[in-house]
Amino acid sequence: MSKVVLVHPPADLSSLYSNLSSGGSELPPLGLCYLASQLRKNNFEVSIVDCQTLRLNIDSSVKEILKESPQFIGLSSYTPSIYTTAKLALRLKESAPQIPIIIGGGHITSQPLETMERFPQFDLGVIGEGEETIVELLQTLSRNSMNSSIGHKCPPTIELYEALKDVKGLIIRLSAVHRGQRSVKVSKCQSVKKWEVGSEKWGVKESRELLKLTPKRAYIKNLDSLPLPAWDLLPFLPKHYFPPADSIKRFPVGSLITSRGCPGKCIFCNLTIFGHICRSHSVDYIMEMIYDLKRRFKVKELSFVDDTFFLHKGILGKMCERLITEKLNLSWSCYARVDLVEEELLSLMKKAGCWQIAYGLETGSQKILDFTKKGITLSQIEQGVRLTHKAGIKVRGLFMLGNFLET
Repeated sequence: MSKVVLVHPPADLSSLYSNLSSGGSELPPLGLCYLASQLRKNNFEVSIVDCQTLRLNIDSSVKEILKESPQFIGLSSYTPSIYTTAKLALRLKESAPQIPIIIGGGHITSQPLETMERFPQFDLGVIGEGEETIVELLQTLSRNSMNSSIGHKCPPTIELYEALKDVKGLIIRLSAVHRGQRSVKVSKCQSVKKWEVGSEKWGVKESRELLKLTPKRAYIKNLDSLPLPAWDLLPFLPKHYFPPADSIKRFPVGSLITSRGCPGKCIFCNLTIFGHICRSHSVDYIMEMIYDLKRRFKVKELSFVDDTFFLHKGILGKMCERLITEKLNLSWSCYARVDLVEEELLSLMKKAGCWQIAYGLETGSQKILDFTKKGITLSQIEQGVRLTHKAGIKVRGLFMLGNFLET
């Protein structure tokens, strides 16, 4: 059984929030929890190393990761943490060059070619939703016994590319490790330049001829096909995880997501990368997640971190009814858009334990709202806030500073 270590790279809260770090949030890496449960379902041995929550630096992160003796390492990174993630990957390559390093998350999805070109310590990249891709990738590597051939001093060979080219949602770093100096052809790919085995060209831009994107993977239609997130692999859940200071009413808190996608066209949002196809878990699945958090971790409050919680109103209403009838005694908060507010639904949410809704208001300027394609009006903001307060629910406004057109 192959061992996989999924890594939430190190980050100092002060580097994220500066002088406001005491009010910053530290949420569990739910994406890694979903990946881990999917890998376990497919007979991989998995662990999660949350370097940020463990307050590890680069050196101690490397020791903690390699202590698990992995055959594969998966790193997750958004743009603010990409340089720290790349530095961690580089140190891992120095210590264990034979272990393949796979990068996933928002940054590689947004800029796959640029990321792999800038950071050659990443061997493979998973683009978009990773639950299906990571399983197919690691099954292919394990089946072909090719994990040992992907170390940075010998990145994926032509033979490996032929095995991986049908795995959708990947970017692969190719190598033409052949006798002689000639270039070779890889299917319909451009000619692949010779990789100088043993030359440590870390941090040096490579030709994009060494990089190959496989076909795009479709979004997961049935979210209920995924096993429950592997919260048990986070040893400090929920004690060391917390939403923003102004979003907590009771401890301990459990974070969960019930849907994916948003129909909005906001130009500043990462959903322009991950897509707008909206999907939701069923009410039964959502309640199973809630009971799992309550039973295992004794949570008293829930933080729903869906991008737009009001999208699937029928499911939301049924969830509220079950929270009421099953008397779970949980308080909770969520994120939503003001243009989707309905007075009757707000009343039901209040009865079900909702005490706060965070609305993406962004700005008080209609001109800027229009420029950023937010799709709401100032009158909708006023109406949504008024109805929410009328229902007895607190409003948390989310604003952006430094927008285009601001003076």
